[in-house]
Amino acid sequence: MGRYPLIAIIKENEDKENVIYSFGPDIHSCEKYPQRYRRWNFKVLKNETNPDEAFVLLDDMPDKHISLLYKCMHKVYVHVKENGGMENMTNIDFPEYLEFIV
Repeated sequence: MGRYPLIAIIKENEDKENVIYSFGPDIHSCEKYPQRYRRWNFKVLKNETNPDEAFVLLDDMPDKHISLLYKCMHKVYVHVKENGGMENMTNIDFPEYLEFIV
């Protein structure tokens, strides 16, 4: 197992233009160890067809954790790709919850 506990990607909000996800250690771990774990947010722009511009980090995040951001974005990107692709994002049902172990 890696350095983190279970990583959870949770849909916080969705409208016709964006999906906002929080990500990081599961909420239980963050509540139990607030001095050690934290969650951050990123946005998926539904009208963007370039993956480099469709995903936007919304919080300041230490550089040492940036690989976690990319892993979370990749999980959502794979879902998008499997369900119609970037060109069809406005019609995709974005998942409420994804998880993985680092």
